[in-house]
Amino acid sequence: MQVIVSAILSIFCIILLGFVLKRKFYKVSKFWAILDSMTYYIFMPSMLFYKIATAKISTSNDLSNALLLVLICFFIVVLLAIFINFFTKFEPAKFTSFFQGSIRYNTYIF
Repeated sequence: MQVIVSAILSIFCIILLGFVLKRKFYKVSKFWAILDSMTYYIFMPSMLFYKIATAKISTSNDLSNALLLVLICFFIVVLLAIFINFFTKFEPAKFTSFFQGSIRYNTYIF
């Protein structure tokens, strides 16, 4: 229970920090461009590196199960995108954009 409360509390603290920063720097557009770049190029990669480096993988069974889960999810999304295209009949150029957007890891929005 403490882990769940801690996780939810940290998310709300980050949201609150963003709200306070936006209220304080709402007129400074360059601030948000710099913050976006820092998030994309510094904070996210460092967090991913840290989490991967400190992950506790007790057996190879854990790693194989995780890989199997990722592959199953990937193929479900691929099949779902093809299934949706079957009914919506996207133009080829639109379908490639839809398909790539479905299966690729997209973090950078702006």
